Amino acid sequence: MNCVNHPNRHAGFSLNGKPLCTECHVAARPGRPTQESQAAKGHIHVRVTMARKNAYVKAAKPKGLTEWIFEQLDKASGYEPTEQD
Repeated sequence: MNCVNHPNRHAGFSLNGKPLCTECHVAARPGRPTQESQAAKGHIHVRVTMARKNAYVKAAKPKGLTEWIFEQLDKASGYEPTEQD
């Protein structure tokens, strides 16, 4: 199966039933990375209990979970975001 946006590329993902290539799949996921013009080059996946997830979501309001997580991880690690982040 090929990507709906790039007919010459293999679709390894789907979103809402539409086959997508890796580039289109990454572009369709808001908040990753924080600037629309950047392609994500790294991936972090964390499995947690529902209780922990719910606590994180509640603590993140009103910002949203992704932005809140970036802030917490950057602060804890001492990472200084650049203009490209």
